[in-house]
Amino acid sequence: GRLTGAPEEKIYTEQIAKLFEKWGLKPALGSSYFHSFEFTSSVTAGKSNKLQFKGRLEKDLKLGEDYQLSSFSKSGEFSAAPVVFAGYGIKAPATEKIAEYDSYKDLDVKGKWVVILDYQPNPSEKELKQHLMSYSQLQHKVSVAKNNQALGVIVVSETGIKDLKFDGSFSESPLPVIKISTAAFTELLKKSDAPYKTFQDVTAQYENLKSTGGFVLNSQYLSAQVDLTYNKSTGRNVIGVLNPPHKSKKAKALIIG
Repeated sequence: GRLTGAPEEKIYTEQIAKLFEKWGLKPALGSSYFHSFEFTSSVTAGKSNKLQFKGRLEKDLKLGEDYQLSSFSKSGEFSAAPVVFAGYGIKAPATEKIAEYDSYKDLDVKGKWVVILDYQPNPSEKELKQHLMSYSQLQHKVSVAKNNQALGVIVVSETGIKDLKFDGSFSESPLPVIKISTAAFTELLKKSDAPYKTFQDVTAQYENLKSTGGFVLNSQYLSAQVDLTYNKSTGRNVIGVLNPPHKSKKAKALIIG
């Protein structure tokens, strides 16, 4: 195997081009078999990142310890805004057998930071679990939050706080997306009028669908500055043409991707 843009890719593509030439395929792009393209290969955190809880909980969070950036987060400076908890952040429509699942039911998140749990609930019903899985990807959750006019998304993550991980997304999110530790989330709960006081209390209720909707974290605010650098690399495809082309419409060709 080889990573796109890696030195090994050049070796493999050169060998493939030689095989194409040996088999009688013609170069697709003038005299060359190669088609080069630029892509985002990695993301790194800049020096200007900042995350602060304000209100009842006054705390400067530490990058890599209390919080981490999502690699597809929108960059920029975001002033302090209220914080709302929205369960798993999922909106799944009803089917003939399954009722609607709506984390945003009766919850106003316009212009607010939405705190959501990572991944999805774990109900015992296999069909329901499979249904919710289709709506549980983080990028989809961010789109749902955006459609509900949220300012940004805060993901409570049990993993991935220490290092910034590139998830392969090539486009920036329409919202800032930040991951916080379960300990930071528990601090937020304890300083609010929330019905639950720890991360474990919340997951015990939401994981098995005892609760689905969210609640307001009274007098809690959050401000952020997101600074991400997108690193570019160049990869290349190898393209050959079957020659001469068949004039008959019934002729068949095998395309190998």
